[in-house]
Amino acid sequence: MISSKDITVVVQGPVHAFAGRPQEEGITQRCLASVRRFLPEARLVLSTWEGQELEGLDHDELVLSPDPGGNIVSYKRDGTPRRLNHNRQIVSTMAGLRRVTTPYAMKLRSDNALSGCGFFDLQQRYRRRGADLRWFGERVVLTNTFTRKYAKGCRVLFHASDFFAFGRTEDVLELWDLPLFQDLEPDASFLSMSQPYYPGAPEFERDATQDIFLRFVNKHMSASLEHLLDNDERRMREWEQLLANNFVVAEPERIGLHLGAKFLQKVRIAKRTGRAGFYTYPEWQYLYQRYCDPEFRVAEDISDKLKRLLPRIYGVWLKRLNASFSLRKRKLAYRNARNVYAGR
Repeated sequence: MISSKDITVVVQGPVHAFAGRPQEEGITQRCLASVRRFLPEARLVLSTWEGQELEGLDHDELVLSPDPGGNIVSYKRDGTPRRLNHNRQIVSTMAGLRRVTTPYAMKLRSDNALSGCGFFDLQQRYRRRGADLRWFGERVVLTNTFTRKYAKGCRVLFHASDFFAFGRTEDVLELWDLPLFQDLEPDASFLSMSQPYYPGAPEFERDATQDIFLRFVNKHMSASLEHLLDNDERRMREWEQLLANNFVVAEPERIGLHLGAKFLQKVRIAKRTGRAGFYTYPEWQYLYQRYCDPEFRVAEDISDKLKRLLPRIYGVWLKRLNASFSLRKRKLAYRNARNVYAGR
């Protein structure tokens, strides 16, 4: 049985509004207080940026890192670079995890909080493992928030959430010990046509969570995605198998994770249809049954299945039609722009 004294919680990220990133007022204080409440004997490491206002923040150890800044992932029509926070998340997470000496570690965002301890049972419950694509000593618990089964109404690969991780310290370190991202260099031909540029254009752009998770996957096997919806049967089987064999995926409320007002009010995932593309806990259990323990039985009754499937009528199946129409328009715009450019 895991005790809270066996755990170090690494709270990572900005503790206040930072470099264009709005922050819910007081959320980091509530995050730290939630760790003290639910894991009273745990060691608490706060990993954030130099220059942040730190007064009144409760922690056992403070780790301050230079801000690596946002990394360029794409360019808008006018050539303006679009930056995301891949490197910021890797740097602050790893700076904290390197200070962990306990057997178990948790990676927790500074704008989330704990609401319970369901992650204990989830991490320990599923003991059977398959022989292939077994990369961790024990399973790592992830939230299903942005662990997607579907995007744009289609199946997607390697789309695992970066919000939360709980497991053996060496396993969480393995998940997050990643090379930093280089800025994407502009492509003159796209910019000359006044078209957005990103890898895979004009197909849908890969998601940030895919890019980060692929860095982890490529430590163990060769894998790549040309664009968001790039998939085939072989890679789908690998994605499902590694998800079943190394992780447990469950909803925040089952884990004991509070996402904060940012993710519970106006954003799309605050709605049931907005969450329709995420893996559900029973769907992860079906993967566990398929790849790890054929004798396991998933406890999902008809009402549970309806709650999962009905939002997908709009959140997935109709979304596929909208996405198909949008992609055709996008490709036509690129083709027309290319023809104009070639005729100059």
